Amino acid sequence: MSYAFTDIPINIIGNHGLWTANHEPDSVSGPSLLTFNSIPIFNHCECELGDLSDNVALIDSVKEWRKGTILHLKRQGHFPFGSGTKLIQAYRYYNSSLRITTDFVIPGHTSIAKQIGISSFSIPGKWHGFREITRNNGILPEVSSLNQLPASSSKSAEIKSWGTHPVSLIFKHETGIELEIGLGTDIWRWNNGFLINDNNAKYRLAIIDNEIRFQRYVSIADADIIPEPRHYIFNWYLAWSMSQNDDQSDPLSHIELNYNEQQELDLCQLDNDTRNLPLNYALNLDLGKINWRLSQKRIYDNEISDSPCFTASSTIKHLKRIIRQISSLKNDKIPINITGIFPGFCNCGRHVYKKHSCVHWDMASIIEFAAWTRKILGKKRRIIFDYSKFNTPGMQQLFSESKIDYGLTGTI
Repeated sequence: MSYAFTDIPINIIGNHGLWTANHEPDSVSGPSLLTFNSIPIFNHCECELGDLSDNVALIDSVKEWRKGTILHLKRQGHFPFGSGTKLIQAYRYYNSSLRITTDFVIPGHTSIAKQIGISSFSIPGKWHGFREITRNNGILPEVSSLNQLPASSSKSAEIKSWGTHPVSLIFKHETGIELEIGLGTDIWRWNNGFLINDNNAKYRLAIIDNEIRFQRYVSIADADIIPEPRHYIFNWYLAWSMSQNDDQSDPLSHIELNYNEQQELDLCQLDNDTRNLPLNYALNLDLGKINWRLSQKRIYDNEISDSPCFTASSTIKHLKRIIRQISSLKNDKIPINITGIFPGFCNCGRHVYKKHSCVHWDMASIIEFAAWTRKILGKKRRIIFDYSKFNTPGMQQLFSESKIDYGLTGTI
């Protein structure tokens, strides 16, 4: 559905009321409020062009639609001052996660006063601390121990700042709720900002007005910023959950999947093997046993991993072919155990359709693949996924059944 204009908030209810997200009618950015277990965990989200907040932007259109288990919401507006810069925000809700694409359309002869902020936000309430996901020296990410957060205060105080956007931060609430804020695939875009070859940025975690606020200034300068006229697109995601332990043991017996020379399943043999299986058996889809081509592997400078890069279109195409083969089995009730999926870093430009090296990581691509897999295999198929090697909110909800409702009237 498409709306030229609406003065009614959009309220989204996920997983049978476990969480809610609100989008205000007069703001392109959002969500304006995210709650989990009725506890507010995210609010006051806004983009900034110089000293102008996107709260002054005029809404041009609002669209929402479903695609499988994903709820899409798209908002477009423009700043009514200066050159009329457009701001487009695309939201994709799946299970307990939200992927966001922020698109600034900069006309020619645009001058912006000293800083550009992308979706700064606050996390209300009492939070114990945060973990940080980083790339130190290798392809695989590392998760820090918990960094303690100070008690809230009416006085402003900086907690930590970065010159480049952290790959991901995971905040832990006093109730055990965890909120993850991470970059999408396009790390290189966040590093380039609006000034490509000479960009400076500041990302600041601070206490402001008795709340913890994450200020995200993708470009800052001593003088006015005059960006090249074009689209500037930035991807990021949110994921939320209750803290989970690492025990994801699978009590079922496994049938190992075997692959032919094309690294596809022998469907006839598999149909025979699974036709009359006892209930305590599951297919074991281990991505580590697939012989990935070099063009599909994660590559960072001179390091080559045996694991695939989920940003590479050939990787996703290959995996989708295997999932479709599994969905075509006559025994459509056999559980699937999936292993060997974890995010990683890569700078192979071909994976993101660039001729030069571009740093990216594939957490958002993994979330998208998991949503597609659940759609293809159906709501009732049991999918077992072990996230113990990388226990984060984004990983915990992969392949789960997703139920999301929405309304334009304030209630559903």
